[in-house]
Amino acid sequence: MLLSLPQRLRQQAPLLFVLLLIVITTTTTLAQQQESNHDEKAIPILDELDGHFPLDGEGRLDTYALLVDAQKPACLERLGADVVHLRQYDDSCLAACLDVGTAQHLIGAVLPHKVYDSAHGHGLKQWFTEACAKVEVCFMSYHQNKNVPLEVYWKDPSSGGSLKHHLTLKYGEKNTRCFHSYLGHQFVAHDAETDRPVPNAVSGEAWFTVDYTAVHYWGINPPHPTRDNSFRSVEQQVTSTLQHEWQRHNRIQRTFSSLGFHKGRLPNDVFATLGAFYYNNARRQHRPRNGHAALDDPQPNHPNMPREEWNSKGVFVNWWETDVFLLQIPWDLRTKVQGRLLHLVEQWAGVPVEQTVLYGLRQYTTGARLLTHVDRHVTHAVSLIVNIAQGNLTQPWPVEVHDHADRLHEVMMEPGDIVYYESAKCLHGRNRPLRGNGAYFVNLFTHYAPVNDKEWFLKPNPPGTPEPLLSINGHNMNNDVEEECYLKQEGLTRTASGGLGVVQGVSCPDHPELGPYLSPTLFQAENADDLLHWWRLSAGEDYNTLLPEEEEDDGGIEEQDDEESPKSADEL
Repeated sequence: MLLSLPQRLRQQAPLLFVLLLIVITTTTTLAQQQESNHDEKAIPILDELDGHFPLDGEGRLDTYALLVDAQKPACLERLGADVVHLRQYDDSCLAACLDVGTAQHLIGAVLPHKVYDSAHGHGLKQWFTEACAKVEVCFMSYHQNKNVPLEVYWKDPSSGGSLKHHLTLKYGEKNTRCFHSYLGHQFVAHDAETDRPVPNAVSGEAWFTVDYTAVHYWGINPPHPTRDNSFRSVEQQVTSTLQHEWQRHNRIQRTFSSLGFHKGRLPNDVFATLGAFYYNNARRQHRPRNGHAALDDPQPNHPNMPREEWNSKGVFVNWWETDVFLLQIPWDLRTKVQGRLLHLVEQWAGVPVEQTVLYGLRQYTTGARLLTHVDRHVTHAVSLIVNIAQGNLTQPWPVEVHDHADRLHEVMMEPGDIVYYESAKCLHGRNRPLRGNGAYFVNLFTHYAPVNDKEWFLKPNPPGTPEPLLSINGHNMNNDVEEECYLKQEGLTRTASGGLGVVQGVSCPDHPELGPYLSPTLFQAENADDLLHWWRLSAGEDYNTLLPEEEEDDGGIEEQDDEESPKSADEL
């Protein structure tokens, strides 16, 4: 059942909200309680929603919505009367604010601050204003004249639309300004010298309307840095970079796990929020005031997602061959996300950690490669790779992680998957080019370090730390793997166009400690030259040339039929 929102609440949010009167069943499982044990209250999981939602053509919520339990008439009466305090009523009123752009299968998963419970004593109007009508907005300047700042003005509806100065914006990513505003508010940027409006080069519009949590820039897409990008120059830089990264990863003494990485799953409420944020800012066209929406082209060309600045960042991403885009996450949202994930990282690492850096969302496009590397040793002890979205892939694009014995593992990721990894110690990258016409792959990176310990990397492992898996049965691991492991069919890749082929994996029944992601190539690096060889080979069109050759005496790895059922695409 859809109703219009009461007028007094609608005044807090000029953009369309709909009131959904829906039967809500709340359940909180033990696992969910464990996931939310650092929150003020357990997160209500709205797992049975007896209602219909306004969706767009991509199965995304097409408007903001306020969810109220239709089985509690008193709550509806109080909502309709706009009563501020509901705690005096015996029946606990429950409401939830749903973000526009939320995927249909995740509509019931919301972050704690998006849930209203009258039992906690907060007023409905106050909660609605703070949790639903107010959103975070970040502005950036890519004005063609880098030395001239932009003056950003707010259109004040209470004074007949007069312009009021809001902030001064300097050029570039490092000068991004974030603040809270309300849905429907409008802003415009003027050149500080000429006082003329500066449009966004993609949309052609100087005015920006707050329709959702957003990052918006005025000006033109930042250009790539000028550099000699001939193959000889690139290979020289790659060679020296890999030598440096090999030395850096050997410098770290402490470990946290036996292999150095683990695959998991993002909590649904975080996935729903980040997925909606990405979709609204990058996949949906700038929403016109008539309410119609359409998808962008597969390659981003959007006023909210500029090309990533790559000055002085080296050759870790092949920016000279393909575009890489960056959608910054607003400060408050990144704090909520990092805090929500912190206890998951602690459970995996086995020690208390503190959040340090969050980076992304980075969108790789067709042809993208990520050079093998390690991360900053002080702040990036344990980290997460989070896949938010992907599409149009014609080949798998696994994240490559080297374990503590420098053996390569290749981990397939689907949207919502996370990979925990010891990012200052374990070499990692994506050396194979991203394949597919209009392919895109969107990741978030969040990093943590042991609490109050800036020299953690120089210390031995504390008692109780899992021993790093350096050998099997006291022998070189590759010898045992070649004799006791075999290729197996893991399943099919899954993209928007469906299954694209069999994914080969390695099965080691006698050595489960190696995990399920050992590379079928059995590649194990012994020095930086090996990493360079891997980078050269990975550029080739035919990945099968990397597989070890079969020997007639069966002394090497052999391919066998797997009698077990292959994993589904969702398990890859």
